[in-house]
Order: sequence, then C-alpha cells, then structure tokens
Amino acid sequence: MLIGVAGGATLVDRAAAGYTADWMRYMTTASLINRALVKFEFDWNELEWISALSARILERPDNARAENRRKPSAGTEPLTSPSSENPGQ
Repeated sequence: MLIGVAGGATLVDRAAAGYTADWMRYMTTASLINRALVKFEFDWNELEWISALSARILERPDNARAENRRKPSAGTEPLTSPSSENPGQ
C-alpha cells in the first residue's frame, strides 16, 4: 500500500507540477551561489591582507633599517681610537 501511495505521489509530481525537479534545481543553484560567495570572501580577505601589507611596506621611511638597528645600551659608549679624541696631540 505504501509503495502505491509513493508511486502515485511520484506520478502526480512528474505529470502535473514538477516540484521535485524544481526543488533540486533550486538547491543546486543555491549551493553553487553559496560556494562562489565563500570563495569570493576568501579571495577578498587575501587581497585586503596583501594590500595592507604592501601599503605598510611602502609607507616605511627610507631610514627604517637604520632606526631598527640595535642601539647601544645605556651607559655604554662606542669605542673610539685615542687619536680621534685628541687630534692636536
């Protein structure tokens, strides 16, 4: 009996309305759109990250390397030769 009811429902669906095929087409399209949206969001985030990184690099001053060099600690002075301290002697 249940097989007959299922067969009748399938026959009505295919002959009259086609709801099942339309629903499957709708779900397939929704899935493809969602997949494209997720890919777009990941690509967008990656491009924003690259853009921010490159802008940061371009905004650095030319002497950024000199500023980032290790500075001597407090209380230490650079070594100088004796002749440079007293040039007149």
